[in-house]
Amino acid sequence: FALAAAPDAELQQSVRRLVARLDQPAVADRDAAEKGLLELGPKILPLLPEPSPRASAETRERLARIRVALQRTRDEAFTKATQVTLEGKFLLSEIIDELLDQTGNQVVDYREQFGQEADDFEIELAIKNQPFWQAMQTILDKAEMAIYPFGDQQAIALVKRAEDTGEPGSATAIDGAFRVQATRFVAERDLRNPTKHSLQLTLEVQWEPRLRPIALLQPMETFTAVDGRGNVVPVAVQEAQFESEINPGVMASELIVPLAPPPRSVEQIASIKGELTVLVPGGVESFRFADPASAKNAEQRRGGALVIVEQARKNNAIWEVRMRVRYDEAAGALESFRGWVFNNEAYLQTADGKQIKPAGMETTSQSENEVGMAYLFDLADGLAGKEFVYETPTVLLRLPVQYELKNLLLP
Repeated sequence: FALAAAPDAELQQSVRRLVARLDQPAVADRDAAEKGLLELGPKILPLLPEPSPRASAETRERLARIRVALQRTRDEAFTKATQVTLEGKFLLSEIIDELLDQTGNQVVDYREQFGQEADDFEIELAIKNQPFWQAMQTILDKAEMAIYPFGDQQAIALVKRAEDTGEPGSATAIDGAFRVQATRFVAERDLRNPTKHSLQLTLEVQWEPRLRPIALLQPMETFTAVDGRGNVVPVAVQEAQFESEINPGVMASELIVPLAPPPRSVEQIASIKGELTVLVPGGVESFRFADPASAKNAEQRRGGALVIVEQARKNNAIWEVRMRVRYDEAAGALESFRGWVFNNEAYLQTADGKQIKPAGMETTSQSENEVGMAYLFDLADGLAGKEFVYETPTVLLRLPVQYELKNLLLP
C-alpha cells in the first residue's frame, strides 16, 4: 500500500480553512466544516493535522472522527477489484505498462527465467472496464501464457503456457481482488492398514499484487463439498481452521483441505463452496518523531495505530531507538502471524531528505496487539538533525473471499 503522492497547494489551503472552521462558535459551522473535509475524500489524510494542545475537546474528537472515516473509505476502496480497459492492438510490453498505470498492479515477463523465448509480440484486445482478474484471464488466453505463482518480485510473473495445460474453467473462482483455483487432488491409502485412506484438495489463492495479505484462513464451518450424485463429501475435521501465513513478495499461497474419500464409484466433486478469510493491511501512515534523542515515551496516533518511541540511547558508535507499535484491532495478525510487522519501514531522515536505514533490529516485547522493537543505527555524527520515521498500516482488515469450484475430477 503506497503512501499518497504530494497534494497540491489548493487542496492544502482548503484543508487548512476547513480545519480552522472546526473550532467555530456555531454548531452548524462546525458540522459544515466536518462534512466538507469528509467530502474531499481520503486524499486529504496526509494533510490532516494533529490537534494542537490548545484545541478544544470537540475539535479533537471531530478530527479523530474524520480521520477514521476517511481511512475506512480508503481501505474499503483499496481492497476492491481494480478495473482494466485495453481496446486495440498492443505489444506485450505495452500491456504490462498499461496494467501498472491503470491498476497499480505490477506484472513482469518471466519467460527468460524459464529459458523461454521472450519476444515482444502483439495482441489485439477488446477489454472495457473489466475487473482485473477477468481482464488478466483474457490477456493470458490471447497471449497463450500462464501465471507462475511463485515469482519473487511482488508481481504477477508471466510464462509461456504449456501445450498440455487445460483451461482454468470451473476449477477457478474470482471474488473481487482475489482468485481461487483448485490445483490438485491427492489420494493416499496405507497398505499396512487398508482402513486408513485420505483425500486432500489443494487450493491456490492469488491476489492483485498491490495488496499484500498477511495470512489466509479457511474455517471448515464455511466449506462444503458435494459429489456428482448430490451427496455431501465430509471434511476430515469439521471443527478445524486451516491457515497459511504469506511470505513477503509472493503472489500466491496454497491451502490444503483434507476430505473424507468418497466411494470409488464417485468420479468427480460436483461443487465445492467456501469462504476464506484474508488478513490484509490497510493504509500505510508515516509516524515522524523530530527529536528521537530526547524522546521519552513520545506517542503518536494515526487511526487505529499508536506508535511510542520509548527512548534512544548510544552504545559506542551505535544508536538504539526503542519503540513500540500497538494496534486497536489487530484482527489476530499479531497473535498468530507476526512476520509482517517486522517488514514495516523504519529509518532516520536528515534535513535534506536523505534516509538512513537501520543496521539491525531486535524484538524487545510481544503481546496480542503490540510489538516492541529496537532499531540499531551506525552513526558517527549522532542523532542531531535527524528525525525517526516509522511506517505502518493503521488497520488490519479481515476480508471474506467466497468461491465455488465445479466439476473437479477425482483421482
